[in-house]
Amino acid sequence: MLDEYENDAKKFQKLLSNFKGLISEVRQTRDKKKADNTYKDLERGLDNLMEELKKRKNQI
Repeated sequence: MLDEYENDAKKFQKLLSNFKGLISEVRQTRDKKKADNTYKDLERGLDNLMEELKKRKNQI
């Protein structure tokens, strides 16, 4: 059980790192269309993460 939590923590940590990279990319780009698309990717990723966290919370 503890291994499962450690694996989840590593997965969520990696996702957080990816989100930080996307946020940085949005801030640095001067291309509005690219920024909008990256922002939409970020929103979808966060929605998926929240759903996964809700599932995990219900399993505990």
